[in-house]
Amino acid sequence: EDTEEVAINTQSDSIYVDVKQVTIPQNFKGYDNDLYSDKISVFKKDWIHVDVTRKADIKTPYLIIKKEAKGYNLPLNVSVPVEVINNRIVLPNFVKYPYEHRFRDYSIDYELVVPLKTIVLPAKHDLINFDGDLNADGINDNDQEKDEDGNIKIEKNKITVNGSTIEYNSDDEDSIIVNGKKVPSNQADKVIDSMKNSIKKMKGGNLDIKVNEGKNEISIQTK
Repeated sequence: EDTEEVAINTQSDSIYVDVKQVTIPQNFKGYDNDLYSDKISVFKKDWIHVDVTRKADIKTPYLIIKKEAKGYNLPLNVSVPVEVINNRIVLPNFVKYPYEHRFRDYSIDYELVVPLKTIVLPAKHDLINFDGDLNADGINDNDQEKDEDGNIKIEKNKITVNGSTIEYNSDDEDSIIVNGKKVPSNQADKVIDSMKNSIKKMKGGNLDIKVNEGKNEISIQTK
């Protein structure tokens, strides 16, 4: 594996990640729309994957390009035309390598290293696969769920519906926290009932929200 670090010289508190549509020369023959060659070079479609890592000891973000290929102790020869413009990163949808390397199965991965409070903003969700905490809330985005309207958000021991939240503090098994404040169980029940009504209106179905004090968890079930 070869790695390359690319500096992102910006003081912005947000980083945009976009995709560059690489132009394939007309004389290149296509194979299944993800491989093109003129018997001298090869353009291979890259299914872009970005790991987002946060570090407390850095002030300036940077990008790590990770390149791999088959072949022990053989040098890598692949072109990955990444562009960095201020706080915007543009990743290519195709990479290029010599025709004689066509059986080496080149693989490209990215790691975006950012300060703790920097927000990562994907320009094209459907073309980039992200892993990590993009919105700087301390939780891996893959561990969160959101409905298509953005009104329901489910996290570990926490649910938010239309701005109302109910959660457990794992360090205080007796507490129920509603909208950031500890409340008696009867007040929590009122919020849960309100959440049920909101979800029913959005989803048109019957849902049951339960707070399990024994297991310290919140669950949502369909009836």
